[in-house]
Amino acid sequence: MSRMNIDANGMIADDDLLPIDEEKEVNGQLQKVKIMYPANITMSEEKTSKAGNGMLHLTLTIKHPISGNLISIEDYLSYSKKAMKVEGKNLGHLFDIFNLDKNKPETDDFLDRWVFVTIHHEQTEGKTPNPETGELPIFTNNRITRYHRQLTADEMKAAKDGSDLPF
Repeated sequence: MSRMNIDANGMIADDDLLPIDEEKEVNGQLQKVKIMYPANITMSEEKTSKAGNGMLHLTLTIKHPISGNLISIEDYLSYSKKAMKVEGKNLGHLFDIFNLDKNKPETDDFLDRWVFVTIHHEQTEGKTPNPETGELPIFTNNRITRYHRQLTADEMKAAKDGSDLPF
């Protein structure tokens, strides 16, 4: 099968896939650890899933550490009670991070907020075969794994300026 990386705007290059982990010294030993990225929430809107459930659709922007490109990642967070139990990756957790009232959700409350996230790569199979090979393409995209914490004022300033983060 052929592999390509795309987003909502069309095909993107392999270098737009964010690195997932890096080697760091932890307690005197070199280990692979998940990279925590500062992400800016640039879009927030309510949507309804195909099953009829309410959800929050977010677009987060992350600066690629190598290319410097701004990478957009879309995320959908369900309002369902079952989804609220997914630790670190649910709407309730995001309300807690930003200290927002869960009883009065306002999509505008998420706009231009900064949060640390970890990501993973998700592969999906395309529906239209490649006309030359007949194979279905495999699309690889960045996806949010977990929301961690809001950025401090200093971290937010560094992220906005494009500087290295102070940690």
